Amino acid sequence: MQPRREEEHDLQARVLRGLHFRPKGMTITEVARRIGATRNSVSKHLEILRITGRVEMRSIGNAKLYSIARRVPLSAFLCFTRNLILVLDSEKRIVHANDQFAETFSASIPDLIGLSIQDTALPVITTPGALAMIERNGADEHSVTEIRFTRDGGGFIFRMEVIPTTFEDGEKGITIILEDITERKRMEEELREGEERYRNIVEDQTEFICRFRPDGRYLFVNEAYCRYFGLERDAILEHGYHPVIPPEDRDRLRTFFTSLTEATAVGRIQHRIIMPDGSIRWQEWSDRAIFDSSGKVTEFQSVGRDITIQKEAEETLHQQSAALSILNDIIITANRCKNIQEILERLLTMTIQLLGYDAGGIYLLDPGGETASIIHSDNLPQEFLTRVRTIRIHDPPNSILFLNGEPLITDAYSDVCPLHGSLSGFSSLVCAPLVAGGGIIGALNVASRTKRRVTPHEEQILLSIGRELGAAINRMNAEDQLRRSERLYREIVDLSPFPTAIIDADGTYIFVNRQFTRIFGYTPEDIPTGRDWFEKAFPDPETRQTVITSWKEDHERIRRGEVRPRTYPVRCKDGDTRMILFQPVELSDGTEYITYTDVTEERTAYRILVSEIASLQRRRNAGEGLDNTIGRRSKVPDGRELP
Repeated sequence: MQPRREEEHDLQARVLRGLHFRPKGMTITEVARRIGATRNSVSKHLEILRITGRVEMRSIGNAKLYSIARRVPLSAFLCFTRNLILVLDSEKRIVHANDQFAETFSASIPDLIGLSIQDTALPVITTPGALAMIERNGADEHSVTEIRFTRDGGGFIFRMEVIPTTFEDGEKGITIILEDITERKRMEEELREGEERYRNIVEDQTEFICRFRPDGRYLFVNEAYCRYFGLERDAILEHGYHPVIPPEDRDRLRTFFTSLTEATAVGRIQHRIIMPDGSIRWQEWSDRAIFDSSGKVTEFQSVGRDITIQKEAEETLHQQSAALSILNDIIITANRCKNIQEILERLLTMTIQLLGYDAGGIYLLDPGGETASIIHSDNLPQEFLTRVRTIRIHDPPNSILFLNGEPLITDAYSDVCPLHGSLSGFSSLVCAPLVAGGGIIGALNVASRTKRRVTPHEEQILLSIGRELGAAINRMNAEDQLRRSERLYREIVDLSPFPTAIIDADGTYIFVNRQFTRIFGYTPEDIPTGRDWFEKAFPDPETRQTVITSWKEDHERIRRGEVRPRTYPVRCKDGDTRMILFQPVELSDGTEYITYTDVTEERTAYRILVSEIASLQRRRNAGEGLDNTIGRRSKVPDGRELP
């Protein structure tokens, strides 16, 4: 029997090899003739191969053509692919799904088996487009499509393949393969967008790009170059247009091009050109020399841009450097002054010098907020100063400064304020609001009899001075307030009837009041740190360690802002030991605020009371009733009882 099976297997292999050479198909007779077998044997084995899915058969008229099966064997990839796979029979019932499919759509494979695809609610597969494709293709056509799917607010794209499939028993069905191509599509979209952006950049290029030969003949100019000079590309290339270079720049430009070598083929240069309308502009060029195999320059490639605005800005910056230096000095001065009056005097003088004006004054708002008064002036006429010493902030033009927060700048002071302007003799006036803490606290005014209106740059500097001066005044007021508060706080604590100490976060004693020194005898010099205090207050090592341990435990256990009361025996500087109730509390910045209460007498009285109670208890236990001890009336000679 074994040789017979091997012979049949060999015949099937020969049939398959024969079909491989004729992909378009062969009849039974053609296969038999090719492999040298009988027609009946070949017919039987072709039918077996067709049933097992290894051979396909199609009818053309009365003839049957057999070819190698192109249908995908299910076992070849079902368990090893990362794609989602669903297998349907000819009735569109689910016969298999791989683990990836079940995991992706949170489905149970046993629950799916046997269900008609139309009766399920599977995502993607049961969308109208997918169902139509499955119904249309049946089991005879391999189709591919893309399906978009939304889940949990996110969009997904799947590539869906419908592949004709033949099962081992010869039944036909289809295999559906879903490949998640969301990330690939996203990358393709980003690539398309990047390419589009790149094209837009190239098309909208603002730099001038050109190529020209050493003799000056242009080979290429881009659209930006043409727009800049107002010329057509043909006019530049055909007629040999060349920008006009000022004589003082020509030699420098010629030297630059001759300096480009193979070792240093790229260089950068700035120079002026004379435009067709006669105006002079500045340009910056990056030039590259291109050499042939013999080392000779064949052309230059240049990328340029107009830097006229930059050059003008550099010139303006150079002109303003002196003013900025003074402004820097003003800022430094404002931070170094010791009091408000010094700030006012020095900053007003420096501002007048900065602008080249003649006089000025500084106003601050009065407490009522309705008026402002000059608190410092320089070179203002006395009669004028008398008139303007106090002004109403709601009256024009003062409201521009104090209510709107805008600078007041004029070179016609008499027109803006006829009364004061004519009296002062000033023509130009510049007033900047003093800003601090988001509000206006005053105004800085400077005036001149000869100078015209300030430049926009000078205006910005003046506004900066106003902000700096306002901040300095605000800082000085805050510091004065803080110093007053600190003095008041220290005085209150120092006069407290309870011993008090303040210890910073690193354990340094920064303050002890008089009562602390009176009770304990120690001064801040005696106990500069917590370590010094513990060693002096608790000289016994065992007691000291107990106190430190309980102190740390309380600190970890009790929240910041809550009192941590403890009573400890404290050795005073005079050698006396007193029982002290410690009441420390940690403040928001880590500082410890501690008050101490001497409870020595209370503890002594408490111990005496406890001792008396214990004595009474012992006497009661010994049979001496309470009536025979405390409360017993003593007799006196005349028979009266002592109270």
